[in-house]
Amino acid sequence: LGRLSAIVSSLMARGKRINIFLLDIPAYTQKDFQMYEQQLEKIRKLLLKEYSDGNPVEISAISDRMLLTAMNNCDAGSTHLTFAPNGNFYICPGFYYEDPVHFAAGSPEKGVEMNNQQLFELDHAPICRNCDAYQCKRCLFLNLKTTLEVNTPSHQQCVLSHLERNASKQLLEPLQQAGKINSAVTIPAVDYLDPLEAARMKNSAIVMKQQEAGLKEEPFKKPREMGDRELLMEIYRMQQEILKQL
Repeated sequence: LGRLSAIVSSLMARGKRINIFLLDIPAYTQKDFQMYEQQLEKIRKLLLKEYSDGNPVEISAISDRMLLTAMNNCDAGSTHLTFAPNGNFYICPGFYYEDPVHFAAGSPEKGVEMNNQQLFELDHAPICRNCDAYQCKRCLFLNLKTTLEVNTPSHQQCVLSHLERNASKQLLEPLQQAGKINSAVTIPAVDYLDPLEAARMKNSAIVMKQQEAGLKEEPFKKPREMGDRELLMEIYRMQQEILKQL
């Protein structure tokens, strides 16, 4: 990860687009987030020079968001399925490699067999459908691995996507001002990296006001203070409130 910008720099002269895929996302720590942010800033400076010189190289993690006005995610299980060597359908290759028996989603003979199929749709993902990190892959397999729910993203996935979003904003604005990019996209400033934590902070403020007014309600724990089950139950319970606050 610490060599990402150097690797990108060495590849930029070989093509017009570089796709970045991060590995082991569930294991990312605050130190990794900081390192990724630093690398994105170095890549942003490289791109600023390339665009200014009339060479609009695309680096997926930064360039994509500058042109998007809606979610452009993987959409596995929604617009496409994976057909595996064993003759079965799967949401994506990740599900197949994780457990080819448990995660089978039908076959050409049986047809598509998916439990709670609506949960794979964006409109059933209350956090993601209100988010504007449009370049995020919204990986459903990562969601399941980290939160046990295909429609609920992990803290790591949200933070990484918002770091990319912010780098895109910092690149887009000077390019637009200099007339170096043909894009009317705007990326508003936000004061968070994880939408769920932002919602909790807003809700905590509401709770404090209620307490000041004499209304009794227990303040929320921070997500990191909760166990997985407790956090998921809180998400379910507060889903409508999260939507309102976002």
